[in-house]
Amino acid sequence: MLGLGLNLWGIDHGLPRIYNPDEAAHYVPKAVRFFASGSFDPNYYLNPSGFTYLLYVVFWVSFRGGDNVLSADWRDLYLVGRVTASVLGSISVLLVYVAGSRFFDRRVGLASAALIAVAFLPVYQSKFAVNDVPALVPVGLALLGAVGIVRSGRRLDYLLAGGGLGLAVGTKYTAGMVLVAVLTAVALDLRCHRRQTFPLLAIGLFSAIGAFVLVNPYSVLDPPKYFSTLSVFSVTPPAGRQLGQAHANGVLHYLWVFSWGFGWLPSLTAIAGAALMVRRNLNAALILIPTPAFYLIFMGMRGGFVSRYMLPAFPFVAILAGYGFCVLTQVGLARHRRLLTVALVVGLMALSAQSLVHDVHVSRLHTRANTRERALEWMFANIPSDAAVAIEPMYLLPESPKIRTGPTSERRERIPWRAFHWPNPYLKSLTPGVLDVFERRGVCWVIVGNTQRGRAFNEPERLPGAIAFYRALARRGELVHRVSPYRVGAEPVPFSFDWSRNSYPLAYERPGPEIDVYRLWEKGCR
Repeated sequence: MLGLGLNLWGIDHGLPRIYNPDEAAHYVPKAVRFFASGSFDPNYYLNPSGFTYLLYVVFWVSFRGGDNVLSADWRDLYLVGRVTASVLGSISVLLVYVAGSRFFDRRVGLASAALIAVAFLPVYQSKFAVNDVPALVPVGLALLGAVGIVRSGRRLDYLLAGGGLGLAVGTKYTAGMVLVAVLTAVALDLRCHRRQTFPLLAIGLFSAIGAFVLVNPYSVLDPPKYFSTLSVFSVTPPAGRQLGQAHANGVLHYLWVFSWGFGWLPSLTAIAGAALMVRRNLNAALILIPTPAFYLIFMGMRGGFVSRYMLPAFPFVAILAGYGFCVLTQVGLARHRRLLTVALVVGLMALSAQSLVHDVHVSRLHTRANTRERALEWMFANIPSDAAVAIEPMYLLPESPKIRTGPTSERRERIPWRAFHWPNPYLKSLTPGVLDVFERRGVCWVIVGNTQRGRAFNEPERLPGAIAFYRALARRGELVHRVSPYRVGAEPVPFSFDWSRNSYPLAYERPGPEIDVYRLWEKGCR
């Protein structure tokens, strides 16, 4: 219940505006389009459609029919989508408990579930109607099936492992990394039972294929279009970071993500748990250790490191941490068994403290206005409606295709100013000469934010033109208004792709970027 409460706290943040581009563009709008078009073809396969189809069913039930869905307010649709993701996140916690309990005992199950229930990254991501947290449910099912295969090797276990694997891939492609655990479990079962394993393996295989096709039917209804799109995803891009990203190495970046997304102490306890498990329970170690290790290396080799990509590994790491915590506590209190229960409770509180502090911090922030909302309020009140305005890409304008409040143009909020379109690619094209273009086109107002400026100043050697642009802007314009996300007296947080989006540092007072409004003093702007 604590985990669900944290997931739902501030769940309506930002609405009716959507500041997460994936949330704005994909699952909720596509589910609604199914009702509007009468077709179940998402016409987009770069992300699998499992969560989109689930939202279709949830919308149908919640709004009592398709006509009511089409007439519903977009705020309500997104809110229902977010609540669905949050509830699925809590179900994944239950599955971690069952898997940990079945592999070891209830203490390990409870400790594992408690750690993932409050871990910052899944709690934060559960507040968005996207597929990252929902994918943890089929990952948990597949893991539970793998545990069952090792322990008993029943037909039900193979069905559960295969079905969970198929649904995991069908919800988020990278969640298919649970295949490593399933194949390891099958190999262990094959070593013990040999011939009896092959018919069960066939059952698991058909279960996986059937579950995947069920939630991605156009993989068989229109294979050429489906797999031509999927091939774009499947080709591993060159290793490397995005412009302004702090870590050059993906593995180091994702290890850093665990330090705050799961917590320093829980992560170290998971490492200890892995070492203890190798010595005490080799079968469990073979199921639980290689999968997150392989996934960490695989994702670290891909370009563009994003913290939420690590979420499919969290159920495995949580059980490793739960096991390590319980074993270390029992060994430490071998002569004081009466204190064991108290020590387990106190120890879990200590392990969870870092995550809980930041869960509460960010959930409170989500009840406050985004800096983009405050900036827009000031702009509406102070910038003339006939002015030409240049707004840096930061998902500020709600009529932008990346930040629309709904999939149809008539739902968008109208912006009164004449907008100037920046060069593309944005940062690489910036030079002080852009200000001369502003002068020729009569642009007198320039709005910039640290989501772009921070990237440039993180790597001045790669973006000298952008650095020169921001410095020229400060010379040739007057900073007339600033909207800061930081609490009074706090030092600004150095730019980070992750922390600038999720407001993890305690210096934040509200979500959103730091936004500066400049008034140019060029010839036509005086």
